[in-house]
Amino acid sequence: MTNPGAITFLALFAVVTLLTYLAIRRRWFSTTLSAILGGIANVVFFVLFSLSQGDPFSRALVVGVFLGVIFTGMTVAIAGYFNGTTMRRAALTPAEPPQDTPPAESA
Repeated sequence: MTNPGAITFLALFAVVTLLTYLAIRRRWFSTTLSAILGGIANVVFFVLFSLSQGDPFSRALVVGVFLGVIFTGMTVAIAGYFNGTTMRRAALTPAEPPQDTPPAESA
């Protein structure tokens, strides 16, 4: 059975992954900074999750680094793809001219 500490670390990992995605998509920070900070946090939470499951430190470190980097890489790749798609769409879509409103009729 999973202990509450493990569930907490897994939930924190999910929050960090979501924040990393949003930071890249909304351009809160540069992509590089978001990826580095998100990657470090994901590795830490995966290591803590693995330790809370009773794994030895060496195994928890290997698992945490491997999975933290993989998930961060996937998050950055997905956010980058959608950023690129949005930028291309904005570049190809002509700006709409302002809508003229009809003059108000005099009574």
